[in-house]
Amino acid sequence: MTRLTPGEFAVNLIRGTITTDRVQAVMARIAGERIEVGPLRFGPGGAVTATGVGLIGPIQVRPAFASGAGAGGAIAFDASIPGDLTIDLTAGSNGRRHRYEGTVLVPLHITVVFEAPAWVVLDVATLRPNEVTVRLRTTGITTFVLQTLGDANGEVATQVAAVVNERVGAVADLRRIDMAGLLDRAWDAEVEARLSSADVKGAAAARGAAASRGGTAGADGTAGPGSAERAISGAGADGTAGARSAAPNSWMSR
Repeated sequence: MTRLTPGEFAVNLIRGTITTDRVQAVMARIAGERIEVGPLRFGPGGAVTATGVGLIGPIQVRPAFASGAGAGGAIAFDASIPGDLTIDLTAGSNGRRHRYEGTVLVPLHITVVFEAPAWVVLDVATLRPNEVTVRLRTTGITTFVLQTLGDANGEVATQVAAVVNERVGAVADLRRIDMAGLLDRAWDAEVEARLSSADVKGAAAARGAAASRGGTAGADGTAGPGSAERAISGAGADGTAGARSAAPNSWMSR
């Protein structure tokens, strides 16, 4: 069996514990099921109002490069959060409402950092508005609306970034893992499971041994009631009759 240094062991433990599936579960809690947008005001004189909603799709997480000192370097992940976007634009107080659909894509970078005494933290980088991609479908609309939608893209991206950053802060507890406490609980559970397994195997072996001798074993593995009596009345190891067989009805002769 290969021996490891404490540093190598720690890196293997962390890499085996902080998996893409577990990071994805945390990112799903951050993203939620939807992101509300608006009301936002933009366009000439702030005459255009936008409201909308983004429905979050499947989140993708993959290991990422991260520079860092120590055995194996830093551990990092890139997450991609997609959404289907619906935006309602209204120009002026009595303007007609126009509905547009599109997509939003939110990238997040997560680095695993370590804090005393034995905390593992998923550090999510602050999301900037220019990192959020918003695309609204613009087929068959006027130049004015096209320009307005251009403004909407930036405003929506700004609000989405603010919402995501707020949610990242709100789930700080989910992004912190007490490794010492985790190992302590896992250690106790593992020892208890092994002791229970050993008890079950021991009792089964005792019952098997007793059965091979013609007796029965109790739950604790000891010979059960009636075993001694059957051993006396049954045949001996050499095939001769037991004590009770040798003197039939001896209790009546007296």
